Amino acid sequence: MSVASSARLSRQSSESSIHIQNESSPLLNRALKSVDNVLSHQGKAIDYLVKQYRNSQWSQNQLKTSLKILNNSLNDGGKVVISGMGKSFKIANKTVATLNSLSIHSAALHPSEALHGDLVDNFIAICSELNPRGVGYMYQDFKLIQTSKSQILALR
Repeated sequence: MSVASSARLSRQSSESSIHIQNESSPLLNRALKSVDNVLSHQGKAIDYLVKQYRNSQWSQNQLKTSLKILNNSLNDGGKVVISGMGKSFKIANKTVATLNSLSIHSAALHPSEALHGDLVDNFIAICSELNPRGVGYMYQDFKLIQTSKSQILALR
């Protein structure tokens, strides 16, 4: 038995903790159904995106424009700056980690800090927000600090 598998977890039980005694527990069956439900919904969302990008000329053009902006700016030494509020900011941080692991120079910037003047001259701001009004507000903030070599992409 390895050290990792024999080590006892340090999580303390609470009054609401339920210990599962065997694999036929109804809790495990409910959890399995929940995982199945989540994966099913995510699969439908992916299928929808595939159809959208295959069939919508507008979506294809928007994606091509975004990819062109990203490619050309990065080739000119630009930096990707991703912004979002709330959960979108958490997603921005994870996206930045992924981009940096691919050697794409990027950083997350909270919208409330965007007006501080910490941005360099050549950046691509990606504003990501689930609330349509939130994207508009962030877009306006970045427009105030946009330079001639900077681009702004708004995602929703």
